[in-house]
Amino acid sequence: MGRTMVPKRLRLVAQSAMEYLMTYGWAILIIAVVLAALFELGVFNGSNLAPQACIAQAGFVCKNPVYTSNGITFTFGQTTGRDYYGDWVFVASQGEALNPKGVPAGFSTNTAAQVGGPSNVLISGQIVQVDFPANDFQAGGVPSNPAMGTPFAGYVWLGYCLSPCSSPTAYSKVATLTVKSSGSFLGSTTTTTTTTTTTSSSSTSTTTTTTTSTTTTSVYYIEITLAPSTSISGTFQQLININPSSYSSACGGSTCISSDLGNMRFYQSLSNGVPSGELYSWLGSCNASPCGSSTSAELWIKLPNGESFSGTVVYMVFEPTNVNFDGNYAGAALQLDGSSNDNIQNVMEPGAIFQIYYDYQGTCGPPSQNNVYAALLGDGVTISDCEQFTSSTSPFTTQSTGNTQTISVCGGGNIGNQNNVIMNYQQFYSYGAAYPDPPVPPGDSSNSWIIKMTAFVDVPTATTVYGATDDAMAIGYSSTAGNPNGQYWLGGASNPDNIFNAWYNQCGAEHQGDINSGDYALEMDYEENGGGSLTALWSGSPISYYHAAYPPNGEVPSVSFSSVQ
Repeated sequence: MGRTMVPKRLRLVAQSAMEYLMTYGWAILIIAVVLAALFELGVFNGSNLAPQACIAQAGFVCKNPVYTSNGITFTFGQTTGRDYYGDWVFVASQGEALNPKGVPAGFSTNTAAQVGGPSNVLISGQIVQVDFPANDFQAGGVPSNPAMGTPFAGYVWLGYCLSPCSSPTAYSKVATLTVKSSGSFLGSTTTTTTTTTTTSSSSTSTTTTTTTSTTTTSVYYIEITLAPSTSISGTFQQLININPSSYSSACGGSTCISSDLGNMRFYQSLSNGVPSGELYSWLGSCNASPCGSSTSAELWIKLPNGESFSGTVVYMVFEPTNVNFDGNYAGAALQLDGSSNDNIQNVMEPGAIFQIYYDYQGTCGPPSQNNVYAALLGDGVTISDCEQFTSSTSPFTTQSTGNTQTISVCGGGNIGNQNNVIMNYQQFYSYGAAYPDPPVPPGDSSNSWIIKMTAFVDVPTATTVYGATDDAMAIGYSSTAGNPNGQYWLGGASNPDNIFNAWYNQCGAEHQGDINSGDYALEMDYEENGGGSLTALWSGSPISYYHAAYPPNGEVPSVSFSSVQ
């Protein structure tokens, strides 16, 4: 059979079609690859395309939305020609269920932002700023501590009355809201408040005055670097000393700090402008009232187990000045902020901490109080006075609260059962426990020793503190913490807050003094000068005792601050 010939014109058309398919096929393949890459990067994700907008229904105004960890803020108003009374604005996500009234299930005057007040009016033409707190978001699933760029899509609802009322009687969905988080803390929000007042100048005319003010609230942070290079086993409490008055205009020309320092927080890390790993912190003291105007304040932060101080950085964050202590992660001493926000138990370790310094050479009488007050806690520490008193162990710790025990007195008697006993040691008396061994050998009556006890005491109500001693004893307190490695300088014999001072040789005597309610650094010093010995301490009503963990290697990490950022 002969070969069928294809006309030359048709061959040229086929070749052209093949070239067309090859050329544009490669182009289509490249476009498909690019589209797949863009899809993988989330470019076509609806949340990423969401605009920053608040689109209001006719007659209403909604604009400038901002979403942070503090909530969503936006400018809101109405121009309907009528007045709205008892107004409450509520933000709900698009997924939030509606109740039988057709409004968000979480809508109530406890969770909405009040606009105008229960007896005030939002008049036509008035523009206000709405601040809707993050912890008021209901079942829509909006995070209260959003990461940077977290989207939110929802609606703005208005509860209102058409005549004066105390709570809404009508509800309307007045705007659609789409917004992304600008960061948990380290962003800034600008609030614009417009106040409109109307006054009558005559029976036929009115004068309208509008006042507009703009306020920018920014949140800043400071890097705190701890050194030297060492590690800790277990948790550790680090003392941070600051000068609050130095931050009075450090944050963009405005103050960083609230009047009571309640807006300060501490974090382990910072990522993409968002802090994480909040640390427990406690404000122990300041040298003026309010603390925000003081020149010295002592805050303690609790570092987690296994922390290394080789360049360790923690972050001190200034939240908005209307943020207060939460009584959990952040709190203050009882006398500074009231018992509801005192979180000392979350920061400090339970129990008082005490050290025994032993003299292996003999007796010498009570050493200088100042030398004992100035001594450090820790193994191998020496108090040089008439003899050498040396510690041979690490510090000991008491229980956090006292219990009922019998207290001895000189001559083999006792003063009966006493409550809230936190320390009760003896040798050659009938009641109480033996001193820890080492460093006090059992039955030793020929040598001397010193006990130095320090604690943070939480005193809920004013009470009497008692001590029984053979020989010298003195107890004092202070509103400041002193040196965190055990050098609590309370002023020796001249301390104006000495509960009692019985620094002389005696036989099982009882002493007492009063202490007011509050949180204080307390120190008890005791000296045994040979023979029988008795060291007892208790209180008339319960006191809780806490201490900062002894520093690694006996060395407190130093602290350096960056500038406000």
